[in-house]
Amino acid sequence: MVSQIPRFPSRTYGVLCLAACALVALSGRPASAARPQDQGVSYADEVADLTGCLDLATGANGFEPLDDLIRNLRGDAFADAYGVYIRDLEPLLEQGRTLGQQMRQLARAECDPFELEQGQWRAQKTELINSGCIGTVPPETFAGCAPRINSLNAWRDRLDARRQAAQQRINATLREANAVVQRAEGPVRNAELVLNPDHAEDAFHLYMLWYLRQHGSPPADSCAALADLATALGRRVRDRDQFIDRLTRNLVNPESPLRRVMAPPAWRPLAGRTFGAAGFKPKFFTNTADNQVRHAAAHMRLGYALRTASSVYTFGDDLAARYVRGRTPEWDDYYLGLAAGYLGFKLRSGLVGVSDFGDAIRTDLCN
Repeated sequence: MVSQIPRFPSRTYGVLCLAACALVALSGRPASAARPQDQGVSYADEVADLTGCLDLATGANGFEPLDDLIRNLRGDAFADAYGVYIRDLEPLLEQGRTLGQQMRQLARAECDPFELEQGQWRAQKTELINSGCIGTVPPETFAGCAPRINSLNAWRDRLDARRQAAQQRINATLREANAVVQRAEGPVRNAELVLNPDHAEDAFHLYMLWYLRQHGSPPADSCAALADLATALGRRVRDRDQFIDRLTRNLVNPESPLRRVMAPPAWRPLAGRTFGAAGFKPKFFTNTADNQVRHAAAHMRLGYALRTASSVYTFGDDLAARYVRGRTPEWDDYYLGLAAGYLGFKLRSGLVGVSDFGDAIRTDLCN
């Protein structure tokens, strides 16, 4: 029977090529009953092959790509948020390594010795064929050939019994390996999704949730939180347009005037009201409950889109309107808008890169 070697349906599964997970028949060719030696005719049935040996050999190292996947998770920009994925994969990798060792031992203990003896038996059979003792045998040599044929058939029967016992052990190991692969399918797919560049924003979302669980909502230092999020995103997303879009549209309400420069405009922010003003320079806020992270992110995006310090577009109108209505100007918001807009302008102009944008936030906005 030809063993079918299932492969992981995902990219990592394709790399793993876990031949160890093939399920072979519980036995190969059944031992045939000894044929009676007719007068003048001798028989010697073939020794059936031991199946699954190639699967053992190729599958012994088949789980090692899981180690590469875990290493990639740990080295990712959002690795701190990947604990559940790593915890799902680590025991599977450990089981796979144990199974790989068992496969190697089984191949050495069963496959190699059996195939060696099977070759010796076939050589003996070939010798008997060449000597004229198998097939139609002249009457004068039949009596002399019979003991040699009987000895060959007895040897075959012992080999077949050995094969069946080994086959059961091989099949049991391959079934166990197949079960591990089945359990790994979901965790591998999840891990690959968060590492996929096309899903960087979903991974950033996940990282933001993790960050807020760790540091509180709002965090004790909201400005540092904004800088930390920008730093992590900058390690994962190198394109400036994508970087500023993914950073700001996860922090700014899509119903704001920014909707004309945000892409996509209908994106729902994760943390529209989960930050405060703590940690910003004193001139950038009056109330620590104000969400200055959202305000800063909005003007970063405007400064990036308009290539200027964005508050100059709203400063005069807003200031005049407040004086007319007898309201106090929001000087802190103006100052923050100017500073944050200038950061967006510097990013667009190449004066600061995505990899050090978080540091620029710490320097220009944080206390």
